Parts: sequence; structure tokens; C-alpha cells
Amino acid sequence: MVASEVKELACEAATATDDIRSKISGVQESTSETIAGISGVASVVNDVHAIVSTIAASIAKQSRITEEIAINIARASAEAAKQSS
Repeated sequence: MVASEVKELACEAATATDDIRSKISGVQESTSETIAGISGVASVVNDVHAIVSTIAASIAKQSRITEEIAINIARASAEAAKQSS
């Protein structure tokens, strides 16, 4: 190999290295953006989970209260039936 060929190969290697560096940088940037997007989605999922948990607790409480009302109505009805006999 002559010096000019070595110099040309060195230039090609440098160009290829710069190209690879640029592509790696692009991949890193895309990865960072993806991570940020996933973090945003995770945050929304956590918010929805909190809301759903609150709704579920409210429904359970409402169910218990409705059951108590039904029991009280049944007792009142039985007492009224006793007194009317």
C-alpha cells in the first residue's frame, strides 16, 4: 500500500466513525424521548389507578350504606306489622 491509499482509508474510517457517532447520538436522543413518553404514560396510568381506587372505595361504602338502609327498612316494616296486629 502506498501512503496515499493509507491516507484515503484513514479518511474513510474517520468519515465512517463520524457517521456512526451521529447515528448513535440519534438513537440516544430517540431513546430519551421514548423514556420521557413512557414516563408520561406511567404517570397517567398512576393517576387513573388512584381515581379508580377512589371510585371503588366509594362504591363499596355506598353498598354498605344501602345494605344498612335495607336492614333498617326491614326492621321498621316488621315493627310496623307487629304494632298493627
